[in-house]
Amino acid sequence: MLFASVLAASAAIQLAAAAPDDALELAREALEATEAGSIEGWAFTETSVENGRKTVSRFDPRRPEGGQWSLVSVNDRPPTDEERQASAERRATERQASESGGNGDGESVEIGAMIEPDSLRLIEETEEFALYRFDPAKDDDDDSGFHQHVDATLKVVKAGPYVATIDMRSRAPFKPQFGVKIDEFATMLTFEPQDSGGPVLPRTVSVRVAGRAFLVKKIDEAVEVAYSDYELVGP
Repeated sequence: MLFASVLAASAAIQLAAAAPDDALELAREALEATEAGSIEGWAFTETSVENGRKTVSRFDPRRPEGGQWSLVSVNDRPPTDEERQASAERRATERQASESGGNGDGESVEIGAMIEPDSLRLIEETEEFALYRFDPAKDDDDDSGFHQHVDATLKVVKAGPYVATIDMRSRAPFKPQFGVKIDEFATMLTFEPQDSGGPVLPRTVSVRVAGRAFLVKKIDEAVEVAYSDYELVGP
């Protein structure tokens, strides 16, 4: 699932002493509350728009493994048999990749793993929210130095508290590898309680990547995903 692949434990995160202790505690509580918002046991609808193609799918954990995802529509019309088959194959590939990485469908969102320890800084605070800047976590397998080119913020809603948004954007064009230039990178994740005092669940994911590879191949990817119609169907 896209959300899980784009998103360990929050309790182990070390937050920077540069921010006041109460602000750090607020961030800890918000991360814990948001990461505890597992979608395990929830059915939901996923609406995805990728480069102009809109698909609506439904996830239901009560269905047998391998059939939990069902394609509802493509560009506001019923899907063809070929589109259903292609969707099923893609979901199977995503599931295998997620399981090998330790995050399958319905597991908690480990947003704490996205944050480099000791990097969180309080940069703005109002009565309603607190805004923090952080360094994206370094990937041991990533030699591109991606994290060095990205500005990242985390917004905490105090009434909860919970993480409302995670926003990561490139500050300037950069070259993650030989022959590839990224002109724009932007990712935003949003979260919201299911109801007053209820679990905090994923709401949207947006990804934008633009650039060029080896001067001739244009990179232009835009994905918008929304999660809705949550229904608690399991423990």
